[in-house]
Amino acid sequence: MVTPIIQLTIITIIIASIFTIAQKKLVDQTKMKHLKSETLKIRGKLKKAQEEKNQKEIDALVQKSLSMSQKQMSMSMKPMAVSMVVVLLAFPWIAKTFSSLIVTLPFSIPLLASSGTVGWLGFYIMISIPTTIVLRKVLGVE
Repeated sequence: MVTPIIQLTIITIIIASIFTIAQKKLVDQTKMKHLKSETLKIRGKLKKAQEEKNQKEIDALVQKSLSMSQKQMSMSMKPMAVSMVVVLLAFPWIAKTFSSLIVTLPFSIPLLASSGTVGWLGFYIMISIPTTIVLRKVLGVE
Protein backbone atom coordinates (compact mmCIF):
# COMPACT_ATOMS: atom_id res chain seq x y z
CA MET A 1 0.00 0.00 0.00
CA VAL A 2 1.23 3.48 -0.88
CA THR A 3 1.45 5.78 2.13
CA PRO A 4 -0.15 9.24 2.11
CA ILE A 5 3.33 10.82 2.15
CA ILE A 6 4.29 8.98 -1.04
CA GLN A 7 0.91 9.79 -2.61
CA LEU A 8 1.35 13.50 -1.88
CA THR A 9 4.94 13.38 -3.14
CA ILE A 10 3.79 11.88 -6.45
CA ILE A 11 0.97 14.43 -6.79
CA THR A 12 3.42 17.26 -6.01
CA ILE A 13 5.88 16.04 -8.65
CA ILE A 14 3.07 15.81 -11.22
CA ILE A 15 1.87 19.35 -10.46
CA ALA A 16 5.43 20.74 -10.53
CA SER A 17 5.93 18.98 -13.87
CA ILE A 18 2.76 20.54 -15.30
CA PHE A 19 3.90 24.01 -14.18
CA THR A 20 7.39 23.55 -15.62
CA ILE A 21 6.20 22.06 -18.93
CA ALA A 22 3.68 24.90 -19.30
CA GLN A 23 6.50 27.40 -18.75
CA LYS A 24 8.67 25.59 -21.31
CA LYS A 25 5.97 25.28 -24.00
CA LEU A 26 4.19 28.61 -23.60
CA VAL A 27 7.20 30.93 -23.24
CA ASP A 28 9.72 31.61 -26.00
CA GLN A 29 12.80 30.42 -24.09
CA THR A 30 15.25 32.09 -26.48
CA LYS A 31 13.54 35.45 -26.12
CA MET A 32 13.28 35.06 -22.34
CA LYS A 33 17.00 34.21 -22.11
CA HIS A 34 17.80 37.28 -24.21
CA LEU A 35 15.63 39.53 -22.02
CA LYS A 36 17.31 38.23 -18.86
CA SER A 37 20.74 38.76 -20.39
CA GLU A 38 19.84 42.32 -21.42
CA THR A 39 18.44 43.03 -17.97
CA LEU A 40 21.75 41.98 -16.41
CA LYS A 41 23.66 44.25 -18.80
CA ILE A 42 21.37 47.15 -17.95
CA ARG A 43 21.89 46.55 -14.22
CA GLY A 44 25.66 46.74 -14.76
CA LYS A 45 25.32 49.97 -16.72
CA LEU A 46 22.94 51.34 -14.10
CA LYS A 47 25.42 50.61 -11.32
CA LYS A 48 28.14 52.41 -13.26
CA ALA A 49 25.85 55.39 -13.96
CA GLN A 50 24.96 55.59 -10.26
CA GLU A 51 28.65 55.59 -9.32
CA GLU A 52 29.21 58.42 -11.82
CA LYS A 53 26.05 60.20 -10.58
CA ASN A 54 24.83 60.53 -14.17
CA GLN A 55 21.10 61.17 -13.54
CA LYS A 56 20.14 61.36 -17.23
CA GLU A 57 21.72 57.95 -17.88
CA ILE A 58 20.17 56.52 -14.69
CA ASP A 59 16.69 57.64 -15.78
CA ALA A 60 17.12 56.14 -19.27
CA LEU A 61 18.40 52.84 -17.89
CA VAL A 62 15.63 52.60 -15.30
CA GLN A 63 13.04 53.09 -18.06
CA LYS A 64 14.72 50.44 -20.21
CA SER A 65 14.87 48.07 -17.23
CA LEU A 66 11.17 48.59 -16.51
CA SER A 67 10.36 47.88 -20.15
CA MET A 68 12.34 44.62 -20.04
CA SER A 69 10.61 43.58 -16.81
CA GLN A 70 7.22 44.30 -18.35
CA LYS A 71 8.06 42.11 -21.37
CA GLN A 72 9.20 39.28 -19.09
CA MET A 73 6.01 39.57 -17.05
CA SER A 74 3.76 39.52 -20.11
CA MET A 75 5.57 36.42 -21.40
CA SER A 76 4.87 34.69 -18.08
CA MET A 77 1.09 35.30 -18.15
CA LYS A 78 0.09 32.24 -20.21
CA PRO A 79 1.89 29.71 -18.00
CA MET A 80 0.58 31.55 -14.95
CA ALA A 81 -2.97 31.03 -16.22
CA VAL A 82 -2.32 27.30 -16.64
CA SER A 83 -0.88 27.18 -13.13
CA MET A 84 -3.90 28.94 -11.68
CA VAL A 85 -6.29 26.46 -13.31
CA VAL A 86 -4.29 23.53 -11.93
CA VAL A 87 -4.14 25.10 -8.46
CA LEU A 88 -7.87 25.91 -8.44
CA LEU A 89 -8.73 22.35 -9.44
CA ALA A 90 -6.13 20.38 -7.49
CA PHE A 91 -5.60 22.21 -4.21
CA PRO A 92 -9.14 21.89 -2.80
CA TRP A 93 -9.03 18.15 -3.46
CA ILE A 94 -5.50 17.83 -2.01
CA ALA A 95 -6.53 19.84 1.06
CA LYS A 96 -9.56 17.61 1.62
CA THR A 97 -7.72 14.36 0.95
CA PHE A 98 -4.61 15.13 3.02
CA SER A 99 -6.06 17.46 5.68
CA SER A 100 -5.09 15.12 8.51
CA LEU A 101 -1.58 14.45 7.19
CA ILE A 102 1.15 15.43 9.64
CA VAL A 103 4.73 14.78 8.56
CA THR A 104 7.36 14.58 11.28
CA LEU A 105 10.70 15.88 10.07
CA PRO A 106 14.08 14.85 11.46
CA PHE A 107 14.84 18.59 11.79
CA SER A 108 13.04 21.88 12.34
CA ILE A 109 12.66 24.67 9.80
CA PRO A 110 12.21 28.23 11.12
CA LEU A 111 8.85 29.74 10.12
CA LEU A 112 7.75 26.56 8.29
CA ALA A 113 8.23 23.71 10.74
CA SER A 114 9.68 25.04 13.97
CA SER A 115 8.13 22.12 15.84
CA GLY A 116 9.61 19.59 13.43
CA THR A 117 6.25 18.76 11.88
CA VAL A 118 4.41 20.01 8.81
CA GLY A 119 0.95 19.52 7.41
CA TRP A 120 0.12 18.76 3.79
CA LEU A 121 0.82 22.30 2.55
CA GLY A 122 4.21 22.56 4.25
CA PHE A 123 5.16 19.16 2.86
CA TYR A 124 3.91 20.16 -0.60
CA ILE A 125 6.10 23.29 -0.50
CA MET A 126 9.13 21.32 0.71
CA ILE A 127 8.79 18.87 -2.20
CA SER A 128 7.68 21.28 -4.93
CA ILE A 129 10.51 23.82 -4.64
CA PRO A 130 13.43 21.42 -5.21
CA THR A 131 11.41 19.46 -7.77
CA THR A 132 10.71 22.60 -9.76
CA ILE A 133 14.35 23.71 -9.59
CA VAL A 134 15.56 20.34 -10.90
CA LEU A 135 12.91 20.16 -13.63
CA ARG A 136 13.69 23.70 -14.80
CA LYS A 137 17.40 22.83 -15.07
CA VAL A 138 16.76 19.51 -16.84
CA LEU A 139 14.26 21.02 -19.30
CA GLY A 140 16.28 24.21 -19.84
CA VAL A 141 13.50 26.54 -18.72
CA GLU A 142 14.49 30.18 -18.19
